[in-house]
Amino acid sequence: MKKISSIFSILFPLIIIYIYLFMNGKRTTPMDELYLASALYFLCILPFFLYFYLQEKNIPYVALFGLTYFAYYGLGIFHEYDVYTFQQVNPHVIYRTLLIIFFGFVSFIFAFYSSKLPVERIVPHINIAFDTTKIWPWGARLTLIGLVTHYYTTQEKSVPLIFGSMVTFLDQLTLVGMGVLFLTQLKGKLKLWPKLMLWCFAMPIRFIFTLSTGGFSTLVYETAVFVFIYLYCRQRIPWLIIILLAFPYLLIWGARDRYRDRAWLGDYRGKTAFERGFMYLGLIGEGFHQTVSDDDTEFLDSAYSRLSARSNQFVTFAKVVELTPDYVPFWGGFTYRNLLLSPFPRVLFPDKPIKNLGQDFGHRYGFLDPEDMGTSYNLPFTVEMYINFGVWAVIAGMFIIGIIVRIIYALFNHPLCGEGGFLICAVIFVSILNLESDFSLLFGAMIQELFLFYIIMKRLKLKVERIS
Repeated sequence: MKKISSIFSILFPLIIIYIYLFMNGKRTTPMDELYLASALYFLCILPFFLYFYLQEKNIPYVALFGLTYFAYYGLGIFHEYDVYTFQQVNPHVIYRTLLIIFFGFVSFIFAFYSSKLPVERIVPHINIAFDTTKIWPWGARLTLIGLVTHYYTTQEKSVPLIFGSMVTFLDQLTLVGMGVLFLTQLKGKLKLWPKLMLWCFAMPIRFIFTLSTGGFSTLVYETAVFVFIYLYCRQRIPWLIIILLAFPYLLIWGARDRYRDRAWLGDYRGKTAFERGFMYLGLIGEGFHQTVSDDDTEFLDSAYSRLSARSNQFVTFAKVVELTPDYVPFWGGFTYRNLLLSPFPRVLFPDKPIKNLGQDFGHRYGFLDPEDMGTSYNLPFTVEMYINFGVWAVIAGMFIIGIIVRIIYALFNHPLCGEGGFLICAVIFVSILNLESDFSLLFGAMIQELFLFYIIMKRLKLKVERIS
């Protein structure tokens, strides 16, 4: 009876959300597209439902992958369908693109769930446990090293190209260090002064630094790391915290364009990271005052509208399907030419080719102005599969990604992974949740992060065990 009640509590809000989306979509969307998008919705929430139904004790990456996939490729069919009319996308192309997206996700979840037994027979389960009372000082040191590196990279100083990967590598130490401190605190073993360091020094400074970059997705992904750590220690998803964060994060997004105008082109160009960060906070405060004190929802409405447009990758996919290969020939694997070199830092390979894929893709398909030589247009890995080889590449590529994710699950994402294994898994999953990136960027970063953790484990002499 308890399990039935639990299932109902999961299904009920998902069905209510679907009914709202369907009724909203009926006003503008053709019914054949609406039905196919509905099938995509239920397919994408299936891993989310299974996570709770099976009471899995791990990071719900596949569940989050499904929700993110739907937000990028399915939500726009129900919401703001007029975008496709405005972009002059042929209705037949919209339906064909939806089919590709649908069967791509079918391939992903089939690969992930069907490969569980064979992968777990081959791939070892890793346990990396550590004593938090002994490791937390290293967490504090890593945090400080990362903050110093992050401060340097936000000062508009030119980092030599050869050291770019190394700087990114050092910058990630902050996230690892703070993760160790937060995990130690949740286990009740963190002393007062490192606790003060985490919440009164490291967290605020990292937040200001991240704001000063003008990047929104980085802030969301880094927050996800701490949500994952909370999930590991408390064995429950902090829904209340996630809901409470939605409003301030919408305010941050709403102020982003005004911030970029001032920080990148206006009176705050060349200012320090602290000055730019606090200016951003001022803009956020103005948006909050406009919304609450003046009872004006224009700021939030505009922010939500722009966020919806920003997360809608369906337009990009549909335009690519429309133009390839009739007007733009297949790339034939061109974007994967440096795949094997992508995990290695340039300091080891000075002659490593410079990657300019965001410019090449944006110009080839007309997403960027011909005179724009500075903007990088995101190439999602699913779109990348299609532009190289077509429909079957999407099916095969998503199948391969499903296998890769299952291997990570087998290695680290299991109840006996230990504190170290869990931290590795949390950072990796956050990096590969960015579905807007191309394949080499996504999985090249994953290899670099594994190398980072290998160095840390060797330095701290952590014991790595293979468990049955």
